[in-house]
Amino acid sequence: MPPQISQLYLYVNDPDEPLESRDEYILRVKKHLPNFPEDVIAQWFFEHQSVVDQWKWLNYSTLSFTSIDLSITDFELPCLEKHKTVVQYRDHFLCGSESPRMNLIAEFMTENGTWPCPPLILHNSYDNVMAPWGYRYSSPYDIIEGHHRFAILYSYLKKKRYLKPKHSVWLVKIN
Repeated sequence: MPPQISQLYLYVNDPDEPLESRDEYILRVKKHLPNFPEDVIAQWFFEHQSVVDQWKWLNYSTLSFTSIDLSITDFELPCLEKHKTVVQYRDHFLCGSESPRMNLIAEFMTENGTWPCPPLILHNSYDNVMAPWGYRYSSPYDIIEGHHRFAILYSYLKKKRYLKPKHSVWLVKIN
């Protein structure tokens, strides 16, 4: 039985301060979504509480997750490289915009040659995934989570900065 969406929200007090730690949250949500890797729960739901409702149409209990490594040439796919949000963030970053989030990611990528944690990519090889409000997701992939990381990756490729030849991502499939 799919979880109630309310079971996936972070417990907070009146001024919206968390009442549970990251680890406590992961353990609680994992009971409702055993198919979700802990890393995915942490970065997708704990870090971005507002998306719990946004993506519920995917029917969370039907999703499967595979950790894969993609090469730099795999990232040349237009569905990733030309993603509207990624292009906007990339251009912002290349123009010297000050964003604490992007600066932390850039610092990590400069030191390690890859991102701090794998982004989530929707597997849409049949080009048949459409949101209930009519938005058609790109094929064969679309970015669910990690737009800032992709923006830094493409910025570094453009600037010819060092990056490892492969980068891990979570491939999300609708079963």
